[in-house]
Amino acid sequence: MKKLILGTFLVFSFAFSVVGQRLEISTAKVGGETLEIEFVLENNTSKDLFLPGSSSGPTARNYFLTTDQKSKTLTVQRQLFLFPHEVVTDLVEPCYNLKIIKAGEVYRERIVIGFPSAVNIFPIDHREPIDKYNSVQVSIGLLPADPFIAKIQESREIGHCVMAPDELTAGQYKGKTLLQLQITYLSESRTILR
Repeated sequence: MKKLILGTFLVFSFAFSVVGQRLEISTAKVGGETLEIEFVLENNTSKDLFLPGSSSGPTARNYFLTTDQKSKTLTVQRQLFLFPHEVVTDLVEPCYNLKIIKAGEVYRERIVIGFPSAVNIFPIDHREPIDKYNSVQVSIGLLPADPFIAKIQESREIGHCVMAPDELTAGQYKGKTLLQLQITYLSESRTILR
């Protein structure tokens, strides 16, 4: 018998020191049967960064959704995460391709979420009716563009991707996992135009 406890999953940060990112939502609107969101990330630093891109596997996507019922806010999260130890599942942790964001680059990305509901990436089929939310925000995780992180991606035989528990074996971040190195940024919420 499988034990399944859902509620939280691990997203935390060891915090490599990078200041100067700007994250905002430029568009949040309903278009027919979809919610279209465009976010803009400005890397206003002198350092390149990695943004976890699309995941591989049966639930391939580059985000997961969380909701705040009280404020009617939908949060689109694009970051590395782990299932808690209490969750027993046949699924493996998502494996993400890394997108490099160059120093000084302004990166834009469009996300389209289908109505009336969106499937999350949890090991159960839970559908959340997203049309009941009035605002949206975006949360992203960033990693330093370290050559040893890139080496993890290049050395993985299947998928050429990284996972949250991957540990660096050399370099200035030796002994740290990618989840520990990740810094998360949260945009301000934006009203969804209907």
